[in-house]
Amino acid sequence: MELKEYPYQNLKKISDLFNSDGPLLSQYQDETGMNYLYLLADNNFKENKWMVFKAHKGDLDHYLKGAISLLELIQHPINERVILVDTDAAFNYRNAISLKPHDIPDYYMPTSKSYYLVDTTI
Repeated sequence: MELKEYPYQNLKKISDLFNSDGPLLSQYQDETGMNYLYLLADNNFKENKWMVFKAHKGDLDHYLKGAISLLELIQHPINERVILVDTDAAFNYRNAISLKPHDIPDYYMPTSKSYYLVDTTI
């Protein structure tokens, strides 16, 4: 379903959970403490495509402890919807669509082995 405007405005960035020459997975929160995850799904020279979804605190904690994969986290968002949205360099939103997880193209989805790994050797 195409959205007329991007619904998640004024979120506060909490942290980049995975970064490689820029954020690939980031955690945001709204004023109530609800968690929103932004996963970089695709990019080109002009824009980035993000997969954005709400995550239960318990599910996010399980992901961060390595108990569930990123794929499992995406498959069970709070409102059963994931938004794919394009952003330009200034992070202006456009082309937002809302999908059920099973309708997201496979090439945007992480693998079943996409567990969060923390380097404990530092």
